[in-house]
Amino acid sequence: MFGPLSIRMILGLISIICTIILIFKDFINYIRNLIKNPMVFSLMLFGIYFLVSAVYGYYVGNRIDVLATDLKGFAWVFIVPVGVVLVDEEKKVLMLMKTLILGSILHSIMLIIFNIALVFFKSDVSILMNFVRNKQIGFIDIVAGDLYRFAFGSVLFSVASIMFMVYFQMYRSKINYVIILATAICLFSLLISYTRSVYGAAFLSLLIFAVGYLIYFSKQRKKLFLFGALSLIVMVLLVFCFQTSPVNNYLLFGLKRTFPNISFDALQSVSNTIYTGASTVDVGVEVFDAITSISDALRNNTKFELSEMIKQNPILGNGLGASIASRPSGLVEYTYHDLLNKIGIVGVFLYLFPVLYMIVNLFLKIGISNGSWIIKFSWFCGLSTFLFASYYTPYMNNALGLCFYGLTIASFTCLDKKEYSVKSHSLL
Repeated sequence: MFGPLSIRMILGLISIICTIILIFKDFINYIRNLIKNPMVFSLMLFGIYFLVSAVYGYYVGNRIDVLATDLKGFAWVFIVPVGVVLVDEEKKVLMLMKTLILGSILHSIMLIIFNIALVFFKSDVSILMNFVRNKQIGFIDIVAGDLYRFAFGSVLFSVASIMFMVYFQMYRSKINYVIILATAICLFSLLISYTRSVYGAAFLSLLIFAVGYLIYFSKQRKKLFLFGALSLIVMVLLVFCFQTSPVNNYLLFGLKRTFPNISFDALQSVSNTIYTGASTVDVGVEVFDAITSISDALRNNTKFELSEMIKQNPILGNGLGASIASRPSGLVEYTYHDLLNKIGIVGVFLYLFPVLYMIVNLFLKIGISNGSWIIKFSWFCGLSTFLFASYYTPYMNNALGLCFYGLTIASFTCLDKKEYSVKSHSLL
């Protein structure tokens, strides 16, 4: 952040300006095409409904600061028409995928550099932690000793980039080891996030993705398995390299963080045999178990209060700015509960209708051999990561989720307009 603005906001404003020029170039046809698009039309109705909910929230006396935050977050719905206008050719969809891959790799490398700086060079932790927090880049927490947690919301883009890298790999005759290394780097950045919702969302979406690819590329299953196995091996080697010096159990802590009620004593014993002093992570696990317990209690209370609020007006919601007592800041993790509280079933249906449309679209066009189906499926699986993670963490009501939502809609719209011809499948 730079005052009230961020780089993301500045880029967003630039994209709006560029898009307005394109819209007015052929305004009538553009509006007609948007209205014909069920996904865009649904979000247009949602935008109107959302503004009405804002007026209602103001009228009934809901919190103005929370109301303003709601408006600010969903203002990124504008990315939908922007994406539909700009992503108008198949080659642009592929370019967008490659751009996202590059951005995710750079993001993952940045997190690894942060980790190296803190672990190996003993950099001043407070300086870096305060910097990333104040600039709203993410959060860095000390787990134990030299073990750190990098909670950056944009790490979810890494999951989608892994899927896109697999897509480009499947159209190559030989395994590309640069893509293998890039995939491993993205997996490592996921590991050191130590965020349960990210782990769960990544696992579910990658599982759906793997099943779809095994069916679609039935004759290339060996290549798919080989790519996955090599990526995991390189990722484990990266973990091994990081564990040898600071002697911290990256994988073990990831397991304990995800399954706090399960004992991993046997794995801990093996790890202690390999790495002298590795038990230092136990202190961190105990601290984080306590933090997790407090967090879970607050989450359960939050869910209960939101459920009670939803019962008051389940159809239309209680208006933007509606808040609960257990969250003085007005911000809650449960995206869908929060939306049901504020805009009700009607608003949530309008907002998520494009997701239902994508599912139906994929089912109706499954088996089409022109190549567009597998690209749309890849985008949908990337979006599902944000959808799954949003149950516990707010992604689909802010810029991160909305940007990917909008670009997925744009990709579906583009690929449905014209027959796709297999071109530009080379990532490197």
